[in-house]
Amino acid sequence: GSGLVFAGSVCRLYVEPNPQSALLMHIGQFLNNLAGPFAMSIGPPLSAAWFAPRERTFSTSVVGAVNYGFMVITFSVGPALVPAGAGNVC
Repeated sequence: GSGLVFAGSVCRLYVEPNPQSALLMHIGQFLNNLAGPFAMSIGPPLSAAWFAPRERTFSTSVVGAVNYGFMVITFSVGPALVPAGAGNVC
């Protein structure tokens, strides 16, 4: 999963206003999206390996909530990292 995110990030590093750059950005985003199921499906295997059968439902739900909770945090923190007058980069 992390290899796909890395490859997708490398593809999106080259930013120029031309069709090749747009193609690389699309390929990078596609590779990044392929890694999503690996990251979001860790709950059940983790619960099966570390928790007793009676605790697995709770631990799986906690992992799912934490995954979505961190997504909320990243969408909240991201705009704070960009200066107010940055404007449109493209």
